[in-house]
Amino acid sequence: SGEKFQERVADTAFGKRHATVMPIADTAMRGITLEQILELQDFMQESLRKHDLVDKSRGSTRWEDLTMYQVRDHFVKPLTQKNQCSLVELMSTAKQPPMWMISHWWGTPFPLTVRMLQLQARSRHSQTAALVSYWFDAFANNQWNMEEVDEADVLRFPFARAMLGQSCMGTVLLCDPEVTALLRTWCVFEAHVTQQLRCGALADRCDRKRYFLDILAPVISPKDEASERPDKVTITMLQDAIGGSWNEVSDTEGVFFPLGVAHVGVGVDVTQAEASEESDHRMILNFLTQGVACKDPPPSAHPKYDELNGFVHNVFASAELYRVASERRGSCL
Repeated sequence: SGEKFQERVADTAFGKRHATVMPIADTAMRGITLEQILELQDFMQESLRKHDLVDKSRGSTRWEDLTMYQVRDHFVKPLTQKNQCSLVELMSTAKQPPMWMISHWWGTPFPLTVRMLQLQARSRHSQTAALVSYWFDAFANNQWNMEEVDEADVLRFPFARAMLGQSCMGTVLLCDPEVTALLRTWCVFEAHVTQQLRCGALADRCDRKRYFLDILAPVISPKDEASERPDKVTITMLQDAIGGSWNEVSDTEGVFFPLGVAHVGVGVDVTQAEASEESDHRMILNFLTQGVACKDPPPSAHPKYDELNGFVHNVFASAELYRVASERRGSCL
């Protein structure tokens, strides 16, 4: 059962291999490499084959549907319970400055998350993809002590400090088929920080001449009703080429970034995005408008909302126009 597995997880080969804590005081320096993510993936897949991990609300946990909430509850917290630390501090031997910051919705299936990161790493760092490091909140934060995410200055949150760090090249926005990430307040705020870094508005906090935004999304081709094979999933990416230009990348020839994602992006409204905690939503909107992350009721309308909405809309409008233009060029051949 799940409870018995959680009690014994430290006695697994993976648990014994990663039993020694390497303290990394600065949470922003707790990047996790693609190689480490793949090792964790193998461990979780093997565990789910051997054990029936049951959620009270969802029933038996299936690898294909495994969310970050389940990754945290079934794996991250049991592995780190004894030492009350982050998972990265168990898997690393030194601090690992992140090269990219992941912006995502925790409900996205973890197998899709891993495949999206694999494509992004191969595309950006073909020869050293395994060593690419990501700031991945579930693994970087100490899930037993979240005091660091209670700062009045949201730009002092670990994810923001990771983005401001000299090692960080950009943000990787991971989308599920419904593009839920763009409907979450924290992800929209991460887009705001991305925009500020790209336009130089945070020059007083970091010296950054270039900051990328790569957007990835799966394209799911439903199986034939008569087939027992699973749906075919292709991972696609809009790779930021700076200046409103994008490179299309896909792990399947002839399958392109879904226009549906771009359509949703063009309609994002930060005031309508949702957070698990209403206080977080208020805090972010107040920071955007007043520069202070208080939990009082925020303004219902403000030029800063329009500015952030405009950035997100322009990013996806550029992507949408690029796709339309590409399709038209193809039809003229």
